[in-house]
Amino acid sequence: MGLDYAMGRGLNQNDVQANSWYGKAAQQGHLSAEINLATDCYVGRGIEQSYAHLNLDDALA
Repeated sequence: MGLDYAMGRGLNQNDVQANSWYGKAAQQGHLSAEINLATDCYVGRGIEQSYAHLNLDDALA
């Protein structure tokens, strides 16, 4: 779902929703979701840009 929101595939493109789904998947151990969420934190896409949030434990809290 995260990629669907990020790319606007069948849904309105929404980076905030994409990150929400990435976070849910990352908590379940999906590496690609962790990478997508970390990338969005790094560039500030749909989430406040923060290098401190690259520690996913903090980003998912």
